[in-house]
Amino acid sequence: MGKAQAIQSHALTRTPSWSAIPLPAVGTVVRAPSATALGFLFAFVLIAAAWSSTLGEMWLRWFPGWAVRDLDLVGRLTAGGSYYGHAILVPLISVALAIGIHARVGTPARWTRRATAVGWVVLAGFLCLHLLSVYARVTFISGFALIGALAGLVMIWGGGALLGAYWVPIGLLVFMVPLPLAWIADLNLALKTSAVRAALWVAVEGVGIPAVMDGSFVYLSPHPSGEPQVLIVGNVCSGLRNLIALVWFACLFVTVCRVKGGWRLVLLASAGPVAVAANVLRIVTLIVVADHWGVRAAGPESWFHNVSGVVVFAAATGLLVGLERGIIRLGHRMRRDWSAPGRWMSARRPRRISGPAPAMLRPMPLTALTVTAVLSVGLSAREPMRHSGDWARRAVPQSIAIDGAVFAGHDLRLSPRTLAMLETDDYVLRRYASTVDGRMVDLLIVFSAVGRKGTHPPEVCLEGRGVTLTSKRLVDVGLGGRTVCELTTQQAGLRTIRLYVYKCGEGYTTSFLAQQARIFLNGLAGRGRSGALIRVDVPAVGGDVEAARRLAQESLRVLMPSIGKGLP
Repeated sequence: MGKAQAIQSHALTRTPSWSAIPLPAVGTVVRAPSATALGFLFAFVLIAAAWSSTLGEMWLRWFPGWAVRDLDLVGRLTAGGSYYGHAILVPLISVALAIGIHARVGTPARWTRRATAVGWVVLAGFLCLHLLSVYARVTFISGFALIGALAGLVMIWGGGALLGAYWVPIGLLVFMVPLPLAWIADLNLALKTSAVRAALWVAVEGVGIPAVMDGSFVYLSPHPSGEPQVLIVGNVCSGLRNLIALVWFACLFVTVCRVKGGWRLVLLASAGPVAVAANVLRIVTLIVVADHWGVRAAGPESWFHNVSGVVVFAAATGLLVGLERGIIRLGHRMRRDWSAPGRWMSARRPRRISGPAPAMLRPMPLTALTVTAVLSVGLSAREPMRHSGDWARRAVPQSIAIDGAVFAGHDLRLSPRTLAMLETDDYVLRRYASTVDGRMVDLLIVFSAVGRKGTHPPEVCLEGRGVTLTSKRLVDVGLGGRTVCELTTQQAGLRTIRLYVYKCGEGYTTSFLAQQARIFLNGLAGRGRSGALIRVDVPAVGGDVEAARRLAQESLRVLMPSIGKGLP
Protein backbone atom coordinates (compact mmCIF):
# COMPACT_ATOMS: atom_id res chain seq x y z
CA MET A 1 0.00 0.00 0.00
CA GLY A 2 1.37 3.43 -0.98
CA LYS A 3 1.87 6.36 1.39
CA ALA A 4 -1.18 8.26 0.08
CA GLN A 5 -3.37 5.18 0.45
CA ALA A 6 -2.12 4.65 3.98
CA ILE A 7 -2.94 8.23 4.95
CA GLN A 8 -6.44 7.92 3.44
CA SER A 9 -7.06 4.60 5.20
CA HIS A 10 -5.85 6.02 8.53
CA ALA A 11 -8.12 9.07 8.23
CA LEU A 12 -11.16 6.98 7.42
CA THR A 13 -10.66 4.55 10.29
CA ARG A 14 -10.57 7.50 12.73
CA THR A 15 -14.08 8.57 11.70
CA PRO A 16 -16.08 8.72 14.98
CA SER A 17 -19.41 7.58 13.55
CA TRP A 18 -20.80 5.47 10.75
CA SER A 19 -21.60 8.60 8.75
CA ALA A 20 -18.36 8.01 6.81
CA ILE A 21 -17.94 4.26 6.42
CA PRO A 22 -14.45 3.38 5.07
CA LEU A 23 -14.12 1.94 1.64
CA PRO A 24 -13.26 -1.77 1.48
CA ALA A 25 -9.61 -2.62 1.67
CA VAL A 26 -7.71 -4.16 -1.20
CA GLY A 27 -8.83 -7.73 -1.72
CA THR A 28 -12.24 -7.28 -0.05
CA VAL A 29 -15.07 -8.83 -2.02
CA VAL A 30 -17.86 -6.30 -2.47
CA ARG A 31 -21.18 -8.05 -3.05
CA ALA A 32 -23.26 -6.85 -5.93
CA PRO A 33 -26.60 -5.18 -5.22
CA SER A 34 -28.31 -8.18 -6.83
CA ALA A 35 -26.77 -10.49 -4.21
CA THR A 36 -27.92 -8.15 -1.44
CA ALA A 37 -31.47 -8.09 -2.78
CA LEU A 38 -31.49 -11.87 -3.24
CA GLY A 39 -30.29 -12.47 0.32
CA PHE A 40 -32.92 -10.08 1.69
CA LEU A 41 -35.64 -11.87 -0.30
CA PHE A 42 -34.57 -15.30 0.98
CA ALA A 43 -34.51 -14.03 4.57
CA PHE A 44 -37.95 -12.42 4.21
CA VAL A 45 -39.51 -15.65 2.92
CA LEU A 46 -37.91 -17.77 5.65
CA ILE A 47 -38.96 -15.35 8.41
CA ALA A 48 -42.53 -15.28 7.05
CA ALA A 49 -42.60 -19.09 7.11
CA ALA A 50 -41.07 -19.36 10.59
CA TRP A 51 -43.51 -16.86 12.08
CA SER A 52 -46.55 -17.80 9.98
CA SER A 53 -48.59 -19.18 12.89
CA THR A 54 -47.70 -16.21 15.09
CA LEU A 55 -48.63 -13.70 12.41
CA GLY A 56 -51.93 -15.51 11.88
CA GLU A 57 -52.77 -15.27 15.59
CA MET A 58 -51.74 -11.62 15.64
CA TRP A 59 -54.02 -10.91 12.67
CA LEU A 60 -56.98 -12.30 14.62
CA ARG A 61 -56.06 -10.07 17.57
CA TRP A 62 -55.90 -7.05 15.23
CA PHE A 63 -59.23 -7.94 13.63
CA PRO A 64 -61.31 -10.17 15.97
CA GLY A 65 -64.22 -10.10 13.53
CA TRP A 66 -62.12 -11.81 10.85
CA ALA A 67 -63.16 -15.24 12.17
CA VAL A 68 -66.86 -14.45 11.59
CA ARG A 69 -67.49 -15.75 8.10
CA ASP A 70 -71.00 -14.30 7.82
CA LEU A 71 -69.73 -10.70 7.79
CA ASP A 72 -68.63 -8.77 4.74
CA LEU A 73 -65.06 -7.53 4.39
CA VAL A 74 -65.70 -4.21 6.14
CA GLY A 75 -67.50 -5.94 8.98
CA ARG A 76 -64.72 -8.48 9.47
CA LEU A 77 -62.18 -5.66 9.67
CA THR A 78 -64.16 -3.49 12.07
CA ALA A 79 -66.11 -5.88 14.31
CA GLY A 80 -64.86 -7.08 17.66
CA GLY A 81 -63.55 -3.90 19.29
CA SER A 82 -59.81 -4.57 18.93
CA TYR A 83 -57.29 -2.58 20.95
CA TYR A 84 -54.81 -2.98 18.09
CA GLY A 85 -56.76 -1.70 15.11
CA HIS A 86 -53.75 0.48 14.29
CA ALA A 87 -51.36 -2.49 14.24
CA ILE A 88 -51.73 -3.18 10.51
CA LEU A 89 -50.20 0.27 9.88
CA VAL A 90 -47.14 -0.42 12.03
CA PRO A 91 -45.19 -2.70 9.62
CA LEU A 92 -46.24 -0.55 6.64
CA ILE A 93 -44.90 2.62 8.25
CA SER A 94 -41.76 0.81 9.40
CA VAL A 95 -41.13 -0.19 5.79
CA ALA A 96 -41.69 3.43 4.71
CA LEU A 97 -39.19 4.60 7.33
CA ALA A 98 -36.68 2.01 6.15
CA ILE A 99 -37.08 3.23 2.57
CA GLY A 100 -36.51 6.81 3.74
CA ILE A 101 -33.39 5.76 5.65
CA HIS A 102 -32.09 3.91 2.59
CA ALA A 103 -32.58 7.05 0.48
CA ARG A 104 -30.52 9.08 2.94
CA VAL A 105 -27.71 6.77 4.04
CA GLY A 106 -28.00 3.62 1.95
CA THR A 107 -26.96 0.40 3.69
CA PRO A 108 -23.81 1.13 5.71
CA ALA A 109 -21.90 -2.01 6.69
CA ARG A 110 -18.95 -2.40 9.04
CA TRP A 111 -18.07 -5.88 10.22
CA THR A 112 -16.18 -6.60 13.39
CA ARG A 113 -15.73 -9.86 15.23
CA ARG A 114 -17.45 -8.45 18.28
CA ALA A 115 -20.49 -7.19 16.35
CA THR A 116 -20.80 -10.48 14.48
CA ALA A 117 -20.56 -12.49 17.71
CA VAL A 118 -23.17 -10.30 19.40
CA GLY A 119 -25.41 -10.63 16.34
CA TRP A 120 -25.18 -14.42 16.45
CA VAL A 121 -25.92 -14.54 20.18
CA VAL A 122 -28.96 -12.29 19.71
CA LEU A 123 -30.21 -14.17 16.65
CA ALA A 124 -29.75 -17.64 18.17
CA GLY A 125 -31.31 -16.60 21.47
CA PHE A 126 -34.44 -15.14 19.91
CA LEU A 127 -34.81 -18.02 17.45
CA CYS A 128 -34.75 -20.44 20.40
CA LEU A 129 -37.19 -18.24 22.29
CA HIS A 130 -39.49 -18.26 19.27
CA LEU A 131 -39.41 -22.06 19.01
CA LEU A 132 -40.10 -22.38 22.73
CA SER A 133 -43.04 -19.96 22.50
CA VAL A 134 -44.47 -21.83 19.48
CA TYR A 135 -44.19 -25.07 21.45
CA ALA A 136 -45.91 -23.41 24.43
CA ARG A 137 -48.33 -21.54 22.11
CA VAL A 138 -47.59 -18.12 23.60
CA THR A 139 -48.11 -15.69 20.73
CA PHE A 140 -46.92 -12.44 22.26
CA ILE A 141 -43.50 -13.85 23.23
CA SER A 142 -43.05 -15.14 19.68
CA GLY A 143 -44.02 -11.71 18.31
CA PHE A 144 -41.36 -9.94 20.38
CA ALA A 145 -38.86 -12.68 19.45
CA LEU A 146 -39.39 -11.72 15.79
CA ILE A 147 -38.16 -8.20 16.50
CA GLY A 148 -35.12 -9.46 18.42
CA ALA A 149 -34.28 -11.91 15.65
CA LEU A 150 -34.44 -9.12 13.07
CA ALA A 151 -32.02 -7.03 15.15
CA GLY A 152 -29.56 -9.94 15.43
CA LEU A 153 -29.83 -10.69 11.72
CA VAL A 154 -29.14 -7.06 10.80
CA MET A 155 -26.01 -7.07 13.00
CA ILE A 156 -24.73 -10.19 11.26
CA TRP A 157 -25.43 -8.62 7.89
CA GLY A 158 -23.75 -5.28 8.45
CA GLY A 159 -22.54 -4.94 12.04
CA GLY A 160 -23.41 -2.14 14.38
CA ALA A 161 -23.41 0.40 11.55
CA LEU A 162 -26.35 -1.24 9.77
CA LEU A 163 -28.30 -1.75 13.00
CA GLY A 164 -27.58 1.83 14.04
CA ALA A 165 -29.08 3.06 10.78
CA TYR A 166 -32.23 0.91 10.85
CA TRP A 167 -32.98 0.37 14.55
CA VAL A 168 -35.91 2.82 14.56
CA PRO A 169 -38.15 0.96 12.03
CA ILE A 170 -37.19 -2.34 13.68
CA GLY A 171 -37.95 -1.07 17.18
CA LEU A 172 -41.32 0.41 16.20
CA LEU A 173 -42.53 -3.09 15.32
CA VAL A 174 -43.14 -3.74 19.04
CA PHE A 175 -46.41 -1.83 18.66
CA MET A 176 -47.83 -4.47 16.32
CA VAL A 177 -47.49 -7.26 18.90
CA PRO A 178 -50.66 -7.53 21.02
CA LEU A 179 -50.21 -7.91 24.76
CA PRO A 180 -51.84 -10.92 26.45
CA LEU A 181 -55.57 -10.57 26.92
CA ALA A 182 -55.17 -11.01 30.67
CA TRP A 183 -52.88 -7.95 30.77
CA ILE A 184 -55.28 -6.00 28.57
CA ALA A 185 -58.17 -6.77 30.93
CA ASP A 186 -56.20 -5.66 34.01
CA LEU A 187 -54.91 -2.51 32.32
CA ASN A 188 -58.39 -1.73 31.11
CA LEU A 189 -59.92 -1.88 34.55
CA ALA A 190 -57.08 0.05 36.21
CA LEU A 191 -57.17 2.85 33.62
CA LYS A 192 -60.95 2.99 33.64
CA THR A 193 -61.17 3.24 37.42
CA SER A 194 -58.47 5.92 37.61
CA ALA A 195 -59.98 7.93 34.76
CA VAL A 196 -63.49 7.81 36.26
CA ARG A 197 -62.17 8.91 39.66
CA ALA A 198 -60.26 11.84 38.14
CA ALA A 199 -63.15 12.82 35.87
CA LEU A 200 -65.62 12.72 38.75
CA TRP A 201 -63.41 15.04 40.78
CA VAL A 202 -63.28 17.51 37.89
CA ALA A 203 -67.04 17.27 37.33
CA VAL A 204 -67.87 17.76 41.02
CA GLU A 205 -65.24 20.30 42.04
CA GLY A 206 -64.77 22.13 38.75
CA VAL A 207 -68.17 22.02 37.06
CA GLY A 208 -70.36 21.64 40.13
CA ILE A 209 -72.25 18.52 39.03
CA PRO A 210 -73.42 16.41 42.00
CA ALA A 211 -72.30 12.83 41.34
CA VAL A 212 -71.13 9.76 43.25
CA MET A 213 -68.82 6.99 42.01
CA ASP A 214 -69.25 3.26 42.68
CA GLY A 215 -66.73 1.25 40.68
CA SER A 216 -67.49 2.04 37.04
CA PHE A 217 -70.88 3.53 37.93
CA VAL A 218 -71.45 7.28 38.17
CA TYR A 219 -74.67 8.14 40.00
CA LEU A 220 -76.09 11.50 38.92
CA SER A 221 -79.00 13.60 40.14
CA PRO A 222 -82.36 11.93 39.47
CA HIS A 223 -84.27 12.88 36.35
CA PRO A 224 -87.11 15.42 36.87
CA SER A 225 -89.47 12.46 36.51
CA GLY A 226 -87.82 10.88 39.54
CA GLU A 227 -86.03 8.18 37.52
CA PRO A 228 -82.45 7.56 38.82
CA GLN A 229 -79.64 8.35 36.38
CA VAL A 230 -76.65 6.03 36.36
CA LEU A 231 -73.85 6.43 33.81
CA ILE A 232 -71.94 3.17 33.27
CA VAL A 233 -68.39 3.77 32.06
CA GLY A 234 -67.63 0.89 29.71
CA ASN A 235 -64.33 -0.63 28.67
CA VAL A 236 -64.09 1.58 25.60
CA CYS A 237 -63.86 4.59 27.93
CA SER A 238 -60.78 3.28 29.70
CA GLY A 239 -58.62 5.05 27.11
CA LEU A 240 -56.41 2.00 26.58
CA ARG A 241 -56.95 2.03 22.82
CA ASN A 242 -55.94 5.67 22.56
CA LEU A 243 -53.02 5.13 24.93
CA ILE A 244 -51.52 2.31 22.86
CA ALA A 245 -52.07 4.12 19.57
CA LEU A 246 -50.82 7.47 20.89
CA VAL A 247 -47.62 6.03 22.37
CA TRP A 248 -46.90 4.42 19.00
CA PHE A 249 -47.64 7.71 17.25
CA ALA A 250 -45.35 9.52 19.71
CA CYS A 251 -42.50 7.08 19.02
CA LEU A 252 -43.01 7.67 15.32
CA PHE A 253 -43.33 11.42 15.81
CA VAL A 254 -40.08 11.82 17.74
CA THR A 255 -38.18 10.34 14.80
CA VAL A 256 -39.42 13.07 12.45
CA CYS A 257 -40.02 16.02 14.77
CA ARG A 258 -37.97 19.23 14.63
CA VAL A 259 -36.75 19.27 18.23
CA LYS A 260 -33.50 17.55 19.04
CA GLY A 261 -31.63 15.95 21.89
CA GLY A 262 -33.38 15.30 25.18
CA TRP A 263 -36.47 17.19 24.09
CA ARG A 264 -37.43 14.21 21.95
CA LEU A 265 -37.51 12.12 25.11
CA VAL A 266 -39.73 14.78 26.69
CA LEU A 267 -42.17 14.46 23.79
CA LEU A 268 -42.10 10.68 24.07
CA ALA A 269 -42.62 10.72 27.85
CA SER A 270 -45.56 13.12 27.48
CA ALA A 271 -47.54 10.71 25.25
CA GLY A 272 -48.87 8.65 28.16
CA PRO A 273 -50.00 11.58 30.36
CA VAL A 274 -51.50 13.34 27.33
CA ALA A 275 -53.55 10.26 26.41
CA VAL A 276 -54.75 9.77 29.99
CA ALA A 277 -55.61 13.46 30.42
CA ALA A 278 -57.51 13.52 27.12
CA ASN A 279 -59.51 10.47 28.17
CA VAL A 280 -60.34 12.06 31.54
CA LEU A 281 -61.59 15.12 29.67
CA ARG A 282 -63.76 12.88 27.51
CA ILE A 283 -65.37 11.24 30.55
CA VAL A 284 -65.97 14.70 32.06
CA THR A 285 -67.85 15.73 28.91
CA LEU A 286 -69.87 12.50 29.05
CA ILE A 287 -70.83 13.23 32.66
CA VAL A 288 -71.84 16.79 31.72
CA VAL A 289 -73.93 15.59 28.77
CA ALA A 290 -75.56 12.88 30.90
CA ASP A 291 -76.40 15.39 33.65
CA HIS A 292 -77.98 17.93 31.28
CA TRP A 293 -79.55 15.78 28.57
CA GLY A 294 -79.86 12.35 30.16
CA VAL A 295 -77.84 9.17 30.28
CA ARG A 296 -79.00 8.04 26.84
CA ALA A 297 -77.42 11.10 25.23
CA ALA A 298 -74.01 10.03 26.62
CA GLY A 299 -74.43 6.26 26.36
CA PRO A 300 -72.47 3.97 24.02
CA GLU A 301 -75.30 4.03 21.46
CA SER A 302 -75.29 7.83 21.16
CA TRP A 303 -73.54 9.77 18.40
CA PHE A 304 -71.79 11.97 20.96
CA HIS A 305 -70.16 8.96 22.61
CA ASN A 306 -68.79 7.69 19.30
CA VAL A 307 -67.64 11.05 17.98
CA SER A 308 -65.97 12.02 21.26
CA GLY A 309 -63.57 9.06 21.01
CA VAL A 310 -62.26 10.22 17.63
CA VAL A 311 -62.09 13.85 18.77
CA VAL A 312 -60.11 12.90 21.89
CA PHE A 313 -57.44 11.06 19.88
CA ALA A 314 -57.18 13.92 17.39
CA ALA A 315 -56.85 16.40 20.26
CA ALA A 316 -54.14 14.29 21.90
CA THR A 317 -52.09 14.13 18.71
CA GLY A 318 -52.59 17.88 18.27
CA LEU A 319 -51.24 18.43 21.79
CA LEU A 320 -48.05 16.56 20.90
CA VAL A 321 -47.55 18.70 17.80
CA GLY A 322 -48.30 21.82 19.81
CA LEU A 323 -45.81 20.77 22.49
CA GLU A 324 -43.13 20.42 19.80
CA ARG A 325 -43.79 23.95 18.55
CA GLY A 326 -43.88 25.27 22.09
CA ILE A 327 -40.43 23.82 22.83
CA ILE A 328 -38.99 25.42 19.70
CA ARG A 329 -40.51 28.82 20.51
CA LEU A 330 -39.29 28.63 24.10
CA GLY A 331 -35.81 27.90 22.80
CA HIS A 332 -35.93 30.95 20.54
CA ARG A 333 -36.97 33.18 23.44
CA MET A 334 -34.17 31.79 25.60
CA ARG A 335 -31.76 32.17 22.67
CA ARG A 336 -31.12 28.44 22.58
CA ASP A 337 -31.14 26.24 19.52
CA TRP A 338 -33.39 23.29 20.41
CA SER A 339 -34.52 22.62 16.85
CA ALA A 340 -33.05 20.35 14.21
CA PRO A 341 -32.18 21.89 10.83
CA GLY A 342 -35.16 20.18 9.18
CA ARG A 343 -37.53 17.33 9.61
CA TRP A 344 -35.76 14.00 9.35
CA MET A 345 -37.69 12.73 6.35
CA SER A 346 -37.39 16.03 4.49
CA ALA A 347 -33.65 16.62 4.72
CA ARG A 348 -32.54 18.47 1.60
CA ARG A 349 -29.15 16.81 1.24
CA PRO A 350 -29.14 13.10 1.96
CA ARG A 351 -25.91 11.82 3.54
CA ARG A 352 -25.72 8.70 1.41
CA ILE A 353 -22.80 6.52 2.45
CA SER A 354 -20.65 4.55 0.05
CA GLY A 355 -18.94 1.35 1.04
CA PRO A 356 -19.37 -2.43 1.03
CA ALA A 357 -22.85 -3.85 0.69
CA PRO A 358 -24.30 -5.81 3.65
CA ALA A 359 -23.58 -9.53 3.52
CA MET A 360 -27.18 -10.68 3.25
CA LEU A 361 -26.42 -13.83 1.26
CA ARG A 362 -24.38 -15.54 3.97
CA PRO A 363 -25.25 -19.25 4.13
CA MET A 364 -25.10 -19.68 7.93
CA PRO A 365 -27.84 -17.15 8.87
CA LEU A 366 -30.06 -18.43 6.07
CA THR A 367 -29.50 -22.00 7.26
CA ALA A 368 -30.46 -21.02 10.81
CA LEU A 369 -33.63 -19.37 9.52
CA THR A 370 -34.42 -22.44 7.38
CA VAL A 371 -34.11 -24.81 10.35
CA THR A 372 -36.25 -22.48 12.47
CA ALA A 373 -38.91 -22.30 9.75
CA VAL A 374 -39.09 -26.09 9.42
CA LEU A 375 -39.32 -26.62 13.18
CA SER A 376 -41.86 -23.80 13.61
CA VAL A 377 -44.17 -25.15 10.92
CA GLY A 378 -43.92 -28.64 12.44
CA LEU A 379 -44.64 -27.44 15.98
CA SER A 380 -47.53 -25.20 14.98
CA ALA A 381 -49.13 -27.91 12.81
CA ARG A 382 -49.25 -30.52 15.57
CA GLU A 383 -52.66 -31.47 16.88
CA PRO A 384 -53.43 -29.99 20.30
CA MET A 385 -53.76 -32.44 23.17
CA ARG A 386 -57.43 -32.59 24.11
CA HIS A 387 -58.36 -33.76 27.59
CA SER A 388 -61.41 -35.87 28.20
CA GLY A 389 -62.51 -36.90 31.65
CA ASP A 390 -64.98 -36.53 34.46
CA TRP A 391 -62.78 -35.19 37.26
CA ALA A 392 -64.57 -31.85 37.58
CA ARG A 393 -68.08 -33.28 37.83
CA ARG A 394 -67.08 -35.90 40.41
CA ALA A 395 -65.23 -33.32 42.56
CA VAL A 396 -68.35 -31.48 43.73
CA PRO A 397 -71.54 -32.65 45.47
CA GLN A 398 -74.92 -32.61 43.79
CA SER A 399 -76.37 -30.46 46.58
CA ILE A 400 -74.92 -28.21 49.29
CA ALA A 401 -76.16 -26.70 52.54
CA ILE A 402 -75.64 -22.98 53.25
CA ASP A 403 -76.97 -21.22 56.33
CA GLY A 404 -79.31 -24.12 57.02
CA ALA A 405 -80.82 -24.01 53.53
CA VAL A 406 -80.38 -26.80 50.99
CA PHE A 407 -79.22 -25.78 47.50
CA ALA A 408 -80.04 -28.46 44.93
CA GLY A 409 -77.90 -28.50 41.81
CA HIS A 410 -78.63 -29.21 38.19
CA ASP A 411 -76.05 -29.14 35.38
CA LEU A 412 -75.87 -26.74 32.47
CA ARG A 413 -73.79 -27.13 29.32
CA LEU A 414 -71.06 -25.09 27.65
CA SER A 415 -71.20 -24.58 23.90
CA PRO A 416 -69.14 -26.86 21.59
CA ARG A 417 -67.25 -23.78 20.40
CA THR A 418 -66.21 -22.93 23.97
CA LEU A 419 -65.07 -26.50 24.61
CA ALA A 420 -63.07 -26.51 21.37
CA MET A 421 -61.30 -23.35 22.49
CA LEU A 422 -60.59 -24.80 25.94
CA GLU A 423 -59.41 -28.11 24.42
CA THR A 424 -61.10 -30.09 27.18
CA ASP A 425 -64.55 -31.46 27.92
CA ASP A 426 -63.78 -32.10 31.58
CA TYR A 427 -65.92 -29.43 33.20
CA VAL A 428 -68.93 -28.88 35.39
CA LEU A 429 -71.33 -25.93 35.16
CA ARG A 430 -73.75 -26.52 38.00
CA ARG A 431 -76.50 -24.19 39.18
CA TYR A 432 -77.38 -24.57 42.84
CA ALA A 433 -80.84 -23.22 43.72
CA SER A 434 -82.20 -22.85 47.24
CA THR A 435 -85.29 -24.92 47.96
CA VAL A 436 -86.41 -22.23 50.42
CA ASP A 437 -86.07 -18.77 48.86
CA GLY A 438 -84.88 -19.41 45.29
CA ARG A 439 -81.39 -17.93 45.70
CA MET A 440 -78.95 -19.23 43.08
CA VAL A 441 -75.24 -20.01 42.95
CA ASP A 442 -73.49 -20.97 39.70
CA LEU A 443 -70.34 -23.09 39.98
CA LEU A 444 -67.96 -23.48 37.02
CA ILE A 445 -64.92 -25.77 37.09
CA VAL A 446 -62.86 -26.31 33.96
CA PHE A 447 -60.12 -28.92 34.36
CA SER A 448 -57.35 -30.19 32.06
CA ALA A 449 -54.64 -32.68 32.95
CA VAL A 450 -52.56 -32.19 29.79
CA GLY A 451 -52.21 -28.51 28.97
CA ARG A 452 -52.63 -24.83 29.75
CA LYS A 453 -55.51 -24.04 27.40
CA GLY A 454 -58.13 -25.46 29.74
CA THR A 455 -58.28 -22.25 31.71
CA HIS A 456 -58.86 -18.73 30.45
CA PRO A 457 -59.03 -15.51 32.48
CA PRO A 458 -62.69 -14.92 33.46
CA GLU A 459 -62.25 -11.19 32.73
CA VAL A 460 -61.47 -11.97 29.08
CA CYS A 461 -64.32 -14.44 28.61
CA LEU A 462 -66.87 -12.19 30.33
CA GLU A 463 -65.93 -9.10 28.35
CA GLY A 464 -66.13 -11.17 25.16
CA ARG A 465 -69.78 -11.86 26.06
CA GLY A 466 -70.55 -8.18 26.49
CA VAL A 467 -70.34 -8.15 30.29
CA THR A 468 -69.05 -4.92 31.85
CA LEU A 469 -66.40 -5.36 34.53
CA THR A 470 -66.89 -2.71 37.22
CA SER A 471 -64.46 -3.73 39.98
CA LYS A 472 -61.79 -6.29 40.83
CA ARG A 473 -60.07 -7.06 44.10
CA LEU A 474 -58.49 -9.87 46.15
CA VAL A 475 -60.47 -11.10 49.15
CA ASP A 476 -59.91 -13.57 51.99
CA VAL A 477 -62.96 -15.83 52.23
CA GLY A 478 -61.69 -17.91 55.15
CA LEU A 479 -59.82 -20.69 53.35
CA GLY A 480 -56.77 -20.83 55.57
CA GLY A 481 -55.33 -17.51 54.40
CA ARG A 482 -55.82 -18.35 50.73
CA THR A 483 -57.11 -15.36 48.77
CA VAL A 484 -59.45 -15.45 45.80
CA CYS A 485 -60.24 -12.83 43.17
CA GLU A 486 -63.59 -11.04 43.30
CA LEU A 487 -65.13 -9.48 40.21
CA THR A 488 -68.20 -7.27 40.15
CA THR A 489 -69.87 -7.23 36.76
CA GLN A 490 -72.91 -5.62 35.17
CA GLN A 491 -75.05 -6.84 32.30
CA ALA A 492 -78.58 -5.84 31.34
CA GLY A 493 -79.04 -3.97 34.62
CA LEU A 494 -78.08 -6.97 36.80
CA ARG A 495 -74.97 -6.98 38.95
CA THR A 496 -73.17 -10.23 39.69
CA ILE A 497 -70.48 -11.14 42.21
CA ARG A 498 -67.95 -13.61 40.82
CA LEU A 499 -65.21 -15.29 42.88
CA TYR A 500 -62.51 -17.33 41.18
CA VAL A 501 -59.16 -19.00 41.80
CA TYR A 502 -56.81 -21.09 39.65
CA LYS A 503 -55.49 -24.50 40.61
CA CYS A 504 -52.14 -25.73 39.31
CA GLY A 505 -50.99 -29.06 40.68
CA GLU A 506 -51.20 -28.93 44.44
CA GLY A 507 -51.21 -25.13 44.65
CA TYR A 508 -53.64 -22.28 44.06
CA THR A 509 -53.15 -18.78 42.68
CA THR A 510 -55.20 -15.78 41.58
CA SER A 511 -52.71 -14.92 38.80
CA PHE A 512 -53.45 -16.39 35.39
CA LEU A 513 -49.88 -15.86 34.18
CA ALA A 514 -48.43 -17.50 37.30
CA GLN A 515 -50.67 -20.51 36.79
CA GLN A 516 -49.77 -20.79 33.11
CA ALA A 517 -46.04 -20.52 33.84
CA ARG A 518 -46.23 -23.12 36.61
CA ILE A 519 -48.11 -25.60 34.41
CA PHE A 520 -45.60 -25.11 31.59
CA LEU A 521 -42.58 -25.53 33.87
CA ASN A 522 -44.15 -28.62 35.46
CA GLY A 523 -44.51 -30.09 31.98
CA LEU A 524 -40.86 -29.40 31.12
CA ALA A 525 -39.79 -31.01 34.40
CA GLY A 526 -41.89 -34.10 33.74
CA ARG A 527 -44.35 -33.37 36.53
CA GLY A 528 -48.12 -33.16 36.22
CA ARG A 529 -49.49 -30.42 33.96
CA SER A 530 -52.96 -30.33 35.44
CA GLY A 531 -54.73 -27.03 35.92
CA ALA A 532 -58.22 -25.82 36.69
CA LEU A 533 -60.35 -22.72 36.93
CA ILE A 534 -62.78 -22.62 39.85
CA ARG A 535 -65.45 -19.91 39.73
CA VAL A 536 -68.59 -19.09 41.70
CA ASP A 537 -71.18 -16.58 40.39
CA VAL A 538 -74.03 -15.10 42.45
CA PRO A 539 -76.42 -12.52 40.95
CA ALA A 540 -77.35 -9.55 43.14
CA VAL A 541 -81.11 -10.01 42.95
CA GLY A 542 -82.91 -6.84 43.91
CA GLY A 543 -79.62 -4.92 43.80
CA ASP A 544 -78.40 -6.31 47.15
CA VAL A 545 -74.71 -6.64 46.31
CA GLU A 546 -73.60 -7.37 49.89
CA ALA A 547 -76.01 -10.29 50.21
CA ALA A 548 -74.72 -11.72 46.93
CA ARG A 549 -71.14 -11.28 48.14
CA ARG A 550 -71.82 -13.13 51.41
CA LEU A 551 -73.55 -15.99 49.58
CA ALA A 552 -70.69 -16.31 47.08
CA GLN A 553 -68.05 -16.44 49.82
CA GLU A 554 -69.99 -18.98 51.89
CA SER A 555 -70.57 -21.15 48.81
CA LEU A 556 -66.86 -21.22 48.04
CA ARG A 557 -66.02 -22.11 51.66
CA VAL A 558 -68.42 -25.05 51.45
CA LEU A 559 -67.26 -26.28 48.03
CA MET A 560 -63.46 -25.88 48.20
CA PRO A 561 -62.69 -28.83 50.53
CA SER A 562 -64.33 -31.34 48.19
CA ILE A 563 -62.78 -29.66 45.13
CA GLY A 564 -59.30 -29.85 46.67
CA LYS A 565 -59.75 -33.58 47.34
CA GLY A 566 -61.43 -34.40 44.04
CA LEU A 567 -59.11 -32.68 41.54
CA PRO A 568 -55.62 -34.16 40.98
